[in-house]
Amino acid sequence: EQAGGKRICQCGVVVDPNSAFCQQCGTRWKRQHSVLEAGGFTTLPIWRQASHNNLPLARLTGFDASMSPKTTTSISGRGKLGKALDPASKRRCTWDVCILAFLMYDVIVLPTLFLDFEEPAIFKAMSWTLRVFWTLDVPLSFLTGYRRQDGEIELRLDKVRQHYMHGWMLVDLVMVIGDWALGADGEDDVSSSGARSVKMLRASRMLRMIRMVRIYRIALLSRKYAVLFHYKSLSANATVALEIVRVIVLMLLVAHFIACFWYFLGSHRFNAGTDVADAWMVVSGTESLDVGGRYLVSYHWAMSNFVGNMNLEGNTTAERLYSIFVLVFAFMVLAVVPPRITALMTRLSTAAVEQNALLTQLKLYLQDNGASAELAVRVERVAAGALRVHQQKTPESDVKLLRLLPEGTRSALRWEIFSPRLLIHPLFRRVFDQSPALGQQICHKAVSTTDLADEGVLFQAWFSSDLPVMYFLSSGKLSYTHATAHESEEVGPGSWLAEPLLWTSWIYRGDAIAQEDCSLLVVSAKSFQDEVLKSSLQKEVRRYAEQFVKWLNGLEADVLTDVSTPREDLVKQTVFLTSSAFRTRVFSEPEEHTKFKAPSHSRTSDGTFEFAI
Repeated sequence: EQAGGKRICQCGVVVDPNSAFCQQCGTRWKRQHSVLEAGGFTTLPIWRQASHNNLPLARLTGFDASMSPKTTTSISGRGKLGKALDPASKRRCTWDVCILAFLMYDVIVLPTLFLDFEEPAIFKAMSWTLRVFWTLDVPLSFLTGYRRQDGEIELRLDKVRQHYMHGWMLVDLVMVIGDWALGADGEDDVSSSGARSVKMLRASRMLRMIRMVRIYRIALLSRKYAVLFHYKSLSANATVALEIVRVIVLMLLVAHFIACFWYFLGSHRFNAGTDVADAWMVVSGTESLDVGGRYLVSYHWAMSNFVGNMNLEGNTTAERLYSIFVLVFAFMVLAVVPPRITALMTRLSTAAVEQNALLTQLKLYLQDNGASAELAVRVERVAAGALRVHQQKTPESDVKLLRLLPEGTRSALRWEIFSPRLLIHPLFRRVFDQSPALGQQICHKAVSTTDLADEGVLFQAWFSSDLPVMYFLSSGKLSYTHATAHESEEVGPGSWLAEPLLWTSWIYRGDAIAQEDCSLLVVSAKSFQDEVLKSSLQKEVRRYAEQFVKWLNGLEADVLTDVSTPREDLVKQTVFLTSSAFRTRVFSEPEEHTKFKAPSHSRTSDGTFEFAI
């Protein structure tokens, strides 16, 4: 504004006439015609109406403080002995990956101890590596937090130690002591030492099989990383295919166990000191083969108990008892596994048939209505991408069990899912900090999700929206082309689009098209307005709306845009508007105190924005 020959910035500071920008907030002085001179924007009537409702949100909506994010997503703090390691940290997850790798090694290698071959040097080296690893795992378990039944992560060391001591500590100690006892006794040299008897060799290998007890850790890890085991980021077809592979691999591992013990029953080591003429290896002539050949015959016999037939029977009492046990076990497995694989294959087939039917229906529609070949190909490509994206995601509307949850629980769930992505905007961050109740209601009533496939159009220039919404880009990339400047820019995660629709009447100033599969949060303008006007922060938000519209009117008409990308000038401007609306002071040198950092996908919002107030 110019008053009495002076330049007055929107922050209220008198600007030096010879300066091109405001020293207080950094706004640049422009002589070009502004939007205000061409007619300008006006604040929506709902933001100009007088307030008749100043009741706190808790009284209006029945907000339950027990379901606030401070109690549903918080992590227990430091106890008397200090703070434990977060079980979801990168260091702990890396350690868990090592645990899983060593467990798979034991599952595959330990059953081979039943075979009559001299252990290679790599087995002996791995035995000592495993001893050291599992020994270090015991004190690390004392220092790692755990997730309680109420969903919180316990990080108080005294509580963590009590939990481990009353849990798996005894089992882990027995395993570690047993491993070191075998190592001290020289079990790695048993197979090559002539001073060791065959019985001592058999006993040492049997004792090493106790390490199989650690398989329980696989179940613990699967529960800890339940989201990963559900293949959340994969499509429905890929999820079903991986489930089929998982069942088949499990069957092959079970057959590996059965084959190794069957090999042991027919070997000389099991029948040492007795007549081995009746052992199945001798009767079938398999004894003349090498170790690999005898194992393959044993594996063939193990698989034939599940499907097929093999002319190989047990002759000794031990072999017959084992054969009966395997047959009973195979009967129970066949009652469960084949129906499950059939159901999974049916799901794959059904999904493919439905997808083909939808695409065929679309093609017929385009042909009947005379769509051009170029447009038809583009529509089919975008439709196929949209169908693929829909299969990769699980919409909230498809989860029937969520409808049975109390509204307070669903509200807390939506708050935890949506709020970290909204906190990149300074206004939402300030509102959520000052009124968690309002933040939870906004996430519950005004926020939803949408997915956009590659080449999908989010909006087009010079169109207005019948249902005004604001977008937050969570993942993927958009291409935004300004209708006037004809310049394109890449929009990535951390950006928001169409914010003016919350505050004023607005038509899109450009085209937003997906460059890859995108996921967006959608904030309904009407629902957002309704929730804000029922809260105690309505005055501050009204003030922000007025100042935002005033800022729009001060811009050149050809620089109006729908996109707010993580640029320093836009972030400073939004931070300044928020601070002004909430009557807080920004330091005179915001460029030294305002830092923007691209939002992470973690649940915590610390570090997303840092600005001095």
